[in-house]
Amino acid sequence: MILDTIAVRKALDNALAIAESRHGRLIDKPDLKSAMDYWHNQAARIDLTGAYSPHSLRYAWAQDAISHYLAQVYGQI
Repeated sequence: MILDTIAVRKALDNALAIAESRHGRLIDKPDLKSAMDYWHNQAARIDLTGAYSPHSLRYAWAQDAISHYLAQVYGQI
C-alpha cells in the first residue's frame, strides 16, 4: 500500500531521470555485481547496518504497511 503517492511519483521521476542520464542504470557501473558492491559499500559507509540495513528497513516498512492495512480492514467491520 502506498501512503504518499506524490512522494513515490517524485522519487520515480527522479530515478528515471538519473537512469536516463546513465544509459539506463541508476548506478553507473559496468555490471550488476559491481553495482551491488557499490550499493552495499555506500550503505555501510553511512552506517545503514544492522537494524538500519536496507533489508531491515524494507522489513520494517512491510510490517507498518501490514498493520495499516489490517487496521483499515478491521476498522470497517
